[in-house]
Amino acid sequence: MPSRIEISVRSLVEFVLRSGDLGASSSFSPTRMQEGIRIHQQLQQIKGRYIEKELPLRLDIKVNDIDFRISGRADGLMLDEGFYIIDEIKSTAKSLSNCEEEEVHLAQAKFYAYIYALDNKLDNIGANVTYYSLHDEDIKTFEHEYEREELETYVTHILHSYSLFCMLLERLKDERDKSILTLEFPFDSYRKGQKKMINDVYRAISQKKRLFVKAPTGIGKTISTIYPALKSLIYEDNEKIFYLTSKTINREAASDTLMLLKDAGLSVRAIALTAKDKICPYGSCDLNACDYARGHFDRINSAIYDILETQDIITRDVILSYSESHKVCPFEFALDISLFCDVIIGDYNYAFDPAVYLKRFFAEQMGKYIFLMDESHNFIDRARDMFSASIEKTAFLDLRKLIKSAIKDHTMIPKELSDVLKSIGHINAGFLKLKPEQAKTEFSQKALPENLIKAIRGFIENSDYYFSEYPNANEEAFYQDLLSLYFEAHAFIRIAELYDERYTMIGYQYDKNLRIKLFCIDPSALVKDALSRCTSLIAFSATLIPASYYISMMGGLEDAVYLMLDSPFNPERLKVMIDSSVSTRYSHRQRSIDRVVQRIHSAVSSKNGNYIAFFPSYEYMNQIYEEFSKAYEEIECIVQERSFTELQREDFLKRFVDQNTHVMVGFAVMGGAFSEGIDLKGDRLSGAIIATVGLPGISYELDLIMEYFNNEGKNGFDYAYRYQGMNKVMQSAGRVIRTSSDKGFILLLDDRFLEASYQNLMPREWLDFERVSSPLEIKNSLEQFWQEEK
Repeated sequence: MPSRIEISVRSLVEFVLRSGDLGASSSFSPTRMQEGIRIHQQLQQIKGRYIEKELPLRLDIKVNDIDFRISGRADGLMLDEGFYIIDEIKSTAKSLSNCEEEEVHLAQAKFYAYIYALDNKLDNIGANVTYYSLHDEDIKTFEHEYEREELETYVTHILHSYSLFCMLLERLKDERDKSILTLEFPFDSYRKGQKKMINDVYRAISQKKRLFVKAPTGIGKTISTIYPALKSLIYEDNEKIFYLTSKTINREAASDTLMLLKDAGLSVRAIALTAKDKICPYGSCDLNACDYARGHFDRINSAIYDILETQDIITRDVILSYSESHKVCPFEFALDISLFCDVIIGDYNYAFDPAVYLKRFFAEQMGKYIFLMDESHNFIDRARDMFSASIEKTAFLDLRKLIKSAIKDHTMIPKELSDVLKSIGHINAGFLKLKPEQAKTEFSQKALPENLIKAIRGFIENSDYYFSEYPNANEEAFYQDLLSLYFEAHAFIRIAELYDERYTMIGYQYDKNLRIKLFCIDPSALVKDALSRCTSLIAFSATLIPASYYISMMGGLEDAVYLMLDSPFNPERLKVMIDSSVSTRYSHRQRSIDRVVQRIHSAVSSKNGNYIAFFPSYEYMNQIYEEFSKAYEEIECIVQERSFTELQREDFLKRFVDQNTHVMVGFAVMGGAFSEGIDLKGDRLSGAIIATVGLPGISYELDLIMEYFNNEGKNGFDYAYRYQGMNKVMQSAGRVIRTSSDKGFILLLDDRFLEASYQNLMPREWLDFERVSSPLEIKNSLEQFWQEEK
């Protein structure tokens, strides 16, 4: 057993005493925390109310052979004619006329009262819970008086309940520690560069550094980061590993790696988190529809105990199975389980997104957490999305119509709902003030739209009050639309609170609608701030080039270290060719079609097998595909479609089977589902033709990024266009060589590939490329390449 388990009073009582339904209201008001702080401070400033405020309290106590250290801060200490009273303050959106005291709030007050009475040798003490209405500033206090012995029995009872979990967790931790101590690397040998990566990752973790690793395909990035991170849980006393990525396939790779280590003797608890819309059986916490939401908190603790006792690598299917047997919400269940896991696998947003990051880990205090960021070349664009927010005028006007239609037969409209309608009117007026005098599809301004922000805040407050006063509002026809827009409004305001010189406001005007976007041009400062949530960061990808760009855009970290590893594979097994006689610039594409078709044919006719040709857009791809399939009917062709479902994507990949009986060419869009994260080993893929330097299409937002970084003294075109384009090129090309036995080619079609500004972004193994300028040269060179000994 450990010498001590530390936990806050609030966390303890909320875990042990939670009960009842899981409702949408349980997640309402993401900004209420700030309001609560303001209210606490306001009441604490009332002259003579408290003799002490924000009183720190700590209790060391042994229960069931476990040493607990319980700590927290009492909001206020009162003294009434020699009688001491602890006061716990809670803010609420509800009217206090029918307000009832909640057990968990009283429990906090009772814990603080007991600790204070014990420390000051008091036989009796008061424990009050004071509620403050955010709507009308009314105050209501529930008063209690207890003997110290009575409080001691209560505190001991709560800790006894919690100790059952603690004993399970300590047993699991002991098993984990023993398994990690004896855990060997699960392969007989290391690949080239792999041992260095493992050692550098461990060193960065132990020194609390930020390490950026450019590690080519095939080096084993997942095992090379997870293995040393697991060792650090023992030798560096780290608490948790967060394996973060943007793609489902990478999360599956992390789970598979942990299963591999489990077979080698590892015993850890790990969970792969799934987005709510992909795991929730009903899509909303509607108590009328969802059996899992009704009584969720009555069953959740036994469900957690059960799954922790019996499962180790907890996947989506495992969550769904236990959720069904215990009848608890699978999404909330997974989040609760993550608190007790050693490894949490999930999307970047769980650590960074201000709307959905895991506040249960990061909101109150930071732990000794390790962030492993897979495919981190994708992160900067994702960060811009996470720190940006949009809102549309028609969404509010449509909601107003829906509400009015639903209440048209009502003789009396509730004032709370009437206030919601009024706030929508103020929002509409705020939008109208932003409309430019001249008709423009897109426009921008640096100033925050204060009138609109104020009106949206009013909408949130009025909706909050309506929800709290009408718990059966979910029966109304407009409820889901109101709820959805309520959360959109919160997201918009949350980003508005971050708005500074790194942002700009963009307006998109079409038909009668106006969409306003708070666009984060430079997320680096916000990312740096979010990285304070971890003690060490390992960001890795096959395409982290150039290092300076990724390091600066992730905060310009002073302690950043960059590691570039060469490919572990024989360079002679990969042939890189550049044909500079082709231009795929947008203005040249129509003229380039015949040239590109001929070069694809020359490349793929050098040997039977499977090939993929990548293009910058669906339009250009389809033009090439149509001409190619018409000219060479004997060649099997498949093409990516914009509307592909997940099943259709799987069917597309299944066509790439080991074969040398004929030629098959897949036509795909760069940056799409088939240019990243797919593994076509051996003869499943023999070559890739890339007919573009990958530059994204010119857009208003990208031009704003370019202008911003030009003004910052950097090359704005690089930051907005070139780096993103070459990243897509390298990712697409990375599909060809996946193992040491693979052999294949990359054919780059565009004269810009010969420019220094593009060649400086290429992997070192590409720089020994062959320059070609005709279909015949391509065919002859590849025929010779294939004839060389494997």
